[in-house]
Amino acid sequence: PSEEEEQEQVLSFDRGVQVLAGLASEALGEDAEAIRLQRGAHPPPSAIGYSCVYVYRLSDDTYYVGETDNIAQRFSAHQSTRKSGLTDFAFVKLPKGGKSVGRLVETQAIRRMAGMGFDLISEADGMHSNFGVR
Repeated sequence: PSEEEEQEQVLSFDRGVQVLAGLASEALGEDAEAIRLQRGAHPPPSAIGYSCVYVYRLSDDTYYVGETDNIAQRFSAHQSTRKSGLTDFAFVKLPKGGKSVGRLVETQAIRRMAGMGFDLISEADGMHSNFGVR
């Protein structure tokens, strides 16, 4: 990609991260911080043991939104299994609400990002509707 195309991809990823953090903040009722990870990095120890929602971008400019209770394992798995190349990764730790809030935020982020025109490979997960939260 040209330098201009790369800049657009970075801005798109930044928008996706903002969507994820904003929805997590709404669900938690407090500010939620997105943490970016570089290839080969490890999540900070403070994220271990918590539900997390995450977004990543592949080199073909497709995106994936997911949730997990083990961010270190998921990040490692996504780095090693995606053939088109993980280029950007960010996650938000959910210190309360557990997996139910994680799935809710995941679904809302997928729906919002799809509506914004993101090319999502996780779009089918946006159909979830029962989360065990009010």
